[in-house]
Amino acid sequence: MSSLKSLGLAALAICAMQYASTAFAQAQSRVVIAGGTDVVGMNAMDVNITVPDRSLMDHISDTLLQWVEPGKLGPWLATSVRNVDPKTWEIKLRDDVKFHNGEKFNAHAVKFTLETIVAPESKAVARPNYTFIDRVEVVDDYTARLITKDPLPLVPNVMASVHMMPPDYVKRVGVDGYRKAPIGTGAYKFVDHVRDTRITLEANPDYWGGPQDIKTIIYRPIKEAQARLSALMAGEIDLALQVPPELTSWVASAPNAKIKSVLSQRAMVLLFSNVDPSFPTNNKLVREALNYAIDRKVLNDAILGGLGAPTSWFNPKTFGADPNLQPVAYDPERARKLLAEAGYPNGIDIAFDAPNGQYLKDKEMAEAIVGHAAKAGIRLKLNTYEWAVFTKRGFSHQTNPIMLMGWGDVMSDPHSHNRLMIGSQGSWSQTRDPELDNLIKSAETEMNPDARKAIIQNIQTYVRNNSTAAYIVQLGDVYGVSSKIANWQPRSDEKVWVFKNSKSR
Repeated sequence: MSSLKSLGLAALAICAMQYASTAFAQAQSRVVIAGGTDVVGMNAMDVNITVPDRSLMDHISDTLLQWVEPGKLGPWLATSVRNVDPKTWEIKLRDDVKFHNGEKFNAHAVKFTLETIVAPESKAVARPNYTFIDRVEVVDDYTARLITKDPLPLVPNVMASVHMMPPDYVKRVGVDGYRKAPIGTGAYKFVDHVRDTRITLEANPDYWGGPQDIKTIIYRPIKEAQARLSALMAGEIDLALQVPPELTSWVASAPNAKIKSVLSQRAMVLLFSNVDPSFPTNNKLVREALNYAIDRKVLNDAILGGLGAPTSWFNPKTFGADPNLQPVAYDPERARKLLAEAGYPNGIDIAFDAPNGQYLKDKEMAEAIVGHAAKAGIRLKLNTYEWAVFTKRGFSHQTNPIMLMGWGDVMSDPHSHNRLMIGSQGSWSQTRDPELDNLIKSAETEMNPDARKAIIQNIQTYVRNNSTAAYIVQLGDVYGVSSKIANWQPRSDEKVWVFKNSKSR
C-alpha cells in the first residue's frame, strides 16, 4: 500500500516555493504576458497544452494536488491522498474553499468534475486523460474516493492536472457556457477573452490562499517574436515567452529587460501516422529511414542556438528513462539504403505537418528537417498551420503521414506521453499498434516502481526498434523578463505562474 498522506506536512515548503517563485515588486499590480499563440482549451474539460492554456487555467481553477517543483508533488485542494487498495484512492479535501461564484468546494464538486470530463456527451478534449476512472464516491462532504478500472500508480500525478469545476454553475449555463466563461477556485477570475487579442484575469478577493499582490493578469498572443520583444522593451509587456536564440543578445543588452532560460522538459518529436493504410509511414523501413535522416546536433546548434539538447526519448529525465539509450545518429546513407529496401530506390515524397508559432522555432525546425531529409532522398512537402488548426487536425487524427509535435513531461512520468501520444486511443496519437498498447497498459497498471520502470524501458526499446516516432531535441525555454519582475524564475515544466498562496496546509 502506498500513501501520499505526508503531503499535508509539505505545506510550508509549498508556501515558500510559491511565494519565492512569484515574488514580484510590490508596486507591480498588473502583469502582461505575451506568447506566440492564443489558447485552444482554457477550461477543465479541454486544457491539454501547458502554455498558455494550462498555465492560465492554473490561475483560474485549482487542482487537487500541485507540483511544488518539477517532479515534487504537494497538497493543494486535497490535503492528503491515500491508496486504500490498488484501485481505490481516498482524497481528503480542504474545508475552506469556495468557487468564484460562491459555491462551496467539496467532495461533490470532485465527483461532478471528473464525471463531467469523462462523459462522452461533454466531448472533452481531456477525456482520454481520465478514462481510467471507474467511478467517484462521496464519503462525506470533504472526503472522496476515486476508484479506477485497473490499478494505476499515477493517480496522484493526474490529480495535479485536473481543474475543479463548480457543479451548480455548470448545470445552469451548460458545459459550453462554462467553456466560454470558466469559473474555478483559483487566485484569479476570468474576465474576458478577445480572440487573438487578449485574455484578462482579475485577482479573486476571496481566494482561499490569501490576497494577491498582482491584481490583473493580461495574456497577449503576439505571433512574431520580434514584435513580442519590442513590446517588452517598450514596457508594454512584462514577460515574453519563446525568445528565439538569435534575439537573446538584443534583449540582454536592454536596460529594462533580461534573458532567463532553462532546459525544458519538453522535446520535439516526429509522429508517424499509420491511420491511413495508403501512407508510406505504415512501412517500418520508411519510418526508420526518416529517423536516420535527421541531424539532431545541427538542429540544436543551428536552430536552438545550443540551448537545447539532442534526445533519445521525449524526456531523458522522466521516470523510467533508459540512460543507455542514445539519440539516433545522423546517417543519410543508411537512410537511403533503408528506402531502397522499402521499395523506393529513387527516394520518396511525403507530406509533413508542423505548427507555426506554438513552440520555440517550430517552423524553422520543420524547414531544417525538410533540408536534412532531402539529402537522404526523402522529399518532404511541408504544411504549417496556426495552432488551433493544427490541434484540430491532430485531435481528429487527420494529419498527413508526418507531424512535428512538442511534448512536455507535465507528470514527471511518461504516462501522458505513452497514453496520449503513441497509444492507439490517444488524443494526439496517429499510431495504431496493439502490441505497443499492451505494453503501455502494463506500465499504467503496475504498482511496483521497479517493475514499472522495467516495462517503461521496454516501451522505449520497442518504440526505437519500430521507429514509432522520431525523438529529436529537448527544447530550451527562453524568456524575456522585465526588470519590474526580476525575481521571477522559469521552471523546466513550463509553468508560468504569477499567483502566490500563503495558506496551503
